[in-house]
Amino acid sequence: KFGTIILPMGCGKTFVLSQCIKLRPKLKYLFLAHKQELVSQAVETLKEELPKTFNISSEIAKSKGKMESNVIVASVQTSIKDRQHLKGWVPDVVIIDEFHHYSEDNIQYKNISKRWPKAKIVGASATLWRNDEMPIPTGKILYHMDIITAIEQGYLVEPTFESVSAFSMESIKQMRLSS
Repeated sequence: KFGTIILPMGCGKTFVLSQCIKLRPKLKYLFLAHKQELVSQAVETLKEELPKTFNISSEIAKSKGKMESNVIVASVQTSIKDRQHLKGWVPDVVIIDEFHHYSEDNIQYKNISKRWPKAKIVGASATLWRNDEMPIPTGKILYHMDIITAIEQGYLVEPTFESVSAFSMESIKQMRLSS
């Protein structure tokens, strides 16, 4: 029931997910993100990457998803609400961006599984651990690229490390205090 895509930050998780959606265009997808900015970014990327025949809408706050949508991008918080205008719209696949937030003990996610019990769940994250040490069910790892491989293959540049002297840290603190 679960599948997971693990990519380092900056390697285009939404782009990769759009390519997965292209493979099964007849399915309905609920793409979950965690806040307005991430919902907007996902909508923008999906509209750029998916064929124009895909109907993509967003469901967050006052923005209302459309029944004819192949893909609805929504916030996690909005998706658990029983919104009348989407009565009968049932996703085949629920994609969860920032999957490290997922926990089966989290009431919002538990409601997603209860509301659409037949939907497959695909998680995408750069970090598959949680600070509270709650387990994250990864299911089948669909794709995994570590940061070293991403650098070696040219998807990311090598990191540069700079040290900051105590003097410059004090200068920064002084600037912050004086403003």
